[in-house]
Amino acid sequence: MELVKPPAPFALPGMPDFNLSPTPLSVDALADSGQLWIRILAILGGVLMVAQSLKLIIPAVIVAFWGWHFGSPKENKVRADEHRRRKQARDSAKLNFDRLVQQVKASIGPQGFVAKKTELEKLRDEYKKIPEMEQREITQLKDTAQARQKKKFLEQCFIDVATIPNVGPGRKAALRSFGIETAADVTKHAVMQVKGFGERNTRAMMDWKASCERKFVYNPSVAFTPADTNAIRKKFGTRAAQIERALEAGLGELKSFAAVSESRKKVALPSLEAAAKQLAQAEQDLSVF
Repeated sequence: MELVKPPAPFALPGMPDFNLSPTPLSVDALADSGQLWIRILAILGGVLMVAQSLKLIIPAVIVAFWGWHFGSPKENKVRADEHRRRKQARDSAKLNFDRLVQQVKASIGPQGFVAKKTELEKLRDEYKKIPEMEQREITQLKDTAQARQKKKFLEQCFIDVATIPNVGPGRKAALRSFGIETAADVTKHAVMQVKGFGERNTRAMMDWKASCERKFVYNPSVAFTPADTNAIRKKFGTRAAQIERALEAGLGELKSFAAVSESRKKVALPSLEAAAKQLAQAEQDLSVF
């Protein structure tokens, strides 16, 4: 796996000169622009009148007011909306183009190769640790044999048939509704959540569980059997076989990555070119502002 070389970095091909022209502004946006010029010229006219003679100050104010009022009744709203739409179209086209470039790099360039190789290296490391993990689980099973045997014993101690002070059929039904059916289910926290179980009744439940635990006798001869060991070994054997198959297939993918990249590149280029053309047109449309 270490001897397999990654493909060359993907270089974005030079896109053709699309020779695009911007989409003309709408009639309303052009009219809006004209209104802006009326506003500016009217104000300039007013200023010139004032500059020539102070006697014309009143007409100058009237002209400026007329230009201000009638030159931009919509405060260039149509033009601003047109600019916003074109900017959104450009931003969306750029986002789409950048996304395609990243996808192509991941599937064609060394990024995809490195990602696959990293995945296989993790599987290889897990495969090496399988004997250690198997032995650890077998040891853990032996160490917890008594606790597991005790739990199985407590699961046979049913609350419904037990005599517990102050815990009659009604309270037993309440316990059962909370999933507390055997001594194995009884904990102080769990019982305290049940309606009708305060400190006294909870203590009665804990005392009953303790009496069940005193009856338990550990039997080492049945706590850990060859079947338990075989089950663990089968589980890790299955996992090892899965990893072996994945490593074999993955190594083949790495070796053919360069050839596959070329075919993927041919498939991806038309989409890239279309996205680039869309972006170029959107930039042209925005340039009129």
